[in-house]
Amino acid sequence: MEGRVQPTEVPSSHDHHRREDISLNLWLDTNRLTKEVEKQSTYVVQMPRDQVYRLPPPEHARIVEGYRNITKGNKGRKLSCCCMILIAIVVLGFGIGIFIGVSHLLFCPKSPVFHLTSIQAKNLDQNKQHLPPSFDVVIAVSNPNSGISAAYKSGGTSSLIFNKVVIGEGQTQPVSKDVNLRLVGTKDASSKDINAALNDTVTPKSMILKVDIIIEMRNWLLTRRKDSKVTCDLNVKSLGKNTAEILSEKCQTDF
Repeated sequence: MEGRVQPTEVPSSHDHHRREDISLNLWLDTNRLTKEVEKQSTYVVQMPRDQVYRLPPPEHARIVEGYRNITKGNKGRKLSCCCMILIAIVVLGFGIGIFIGVSHLLFCPKSPVFHLTSIQAKNLDQNKQHLPPSFDVVIAVSNPNSGISAAYKSGGTSSLIFNKVVIGEGQTQPVSKDVNLRLVGTKDASSKDINAALNDTVTPKSMILKVDIIIEMRNWLLTRRKDSKVTCDLNVKSLGKNTAEILSEKCQTDF
């Protein structure tokens, strides 16, 4: 039976599944191989130079942290020193203030003592001279305070009163020891009644001398300056002579 066509062999279902398994295994192997190749591959990435960032090594971070701690410590010490200096200044100022305040309270000098030692009248006889009368007064001053110096400044006025009438006026001059006054006679001193009474060399005369003076008391630390008034009650005789005789005198100081 030549010429008879042999029937085509139909593949079985088992062979079909087998081929599918082989194809699946090949795909899995290929995929796994591709991933392994990707893992082992080297890639070159190019970036702009100004965008290259570097991560410093850990020891650099420790060094920077150490510097930060030192800076914080220095700032803390500086702040502490500033606070201590400020507190010291405040305490020192407070102590100085208390010391000065206590010194002012304890600085209570006694008033200087004044004594009228001399009074001399000139040009009282208006019948012989046409010059205005004048009075030269000397007041001795003593300082009862030890360790405290006293100075007497100008700026005040002085006046001599007789029978409730001002007969002489003048300016107080700065002195260091004795007060010397030159009082110029007023118009009332040239009146007939006053002039006659002043020229009487027998009858004692009661007078009042008022002196405004600036007294400055000073020690090694403090200075006290005060406007003071000195009032002297005096009883004199023979005022018309060169130097009057002082029968009594008493000076009080408003200090």
